[in-house]
Amino acid sequence: MRGILLLLILVLNSQAASRGFWYPGYRHADNPFVKKGRELWVSPKGDDDQVGSKDQPWRTLGKARKAMVGGDLLNILPGLYFFNCQFGPAGTNEDRKTVWRAVGKGRVVIT
Repeated sequence: MRGILLLLILVLNSQAASRGFWYPGYRHADNPFVKKGRELWVSPKGDDDQVGSKDQPWRTLGKARKAMVGGDLLNILPGLYFFNCQFGPAGTNEDRKTVWRAVGKGRVVIT
């Protein structure tokens, strides 16, 4: 019984060390002083003259890359995209990374 208890304590402590401050039920709170980035959208049915919102997405990833700044989130809807894969940094702040993610049902193919 002592062996099982010791093993359980070791496992819980290993999780604590890998996550920093941790206890059961702990959830990391967002920093309230950091301004959240924009949420941008790209769709094969979009138009680069639009604003890049969910209702009016851009068509190309190149347009999105040029418009993104640190902390922005780009949602890529399913479809085929032609892109030169020059993702380029959107700032030097380590805390304000850009995120590119596929959303929706279907495949996102970038060529």
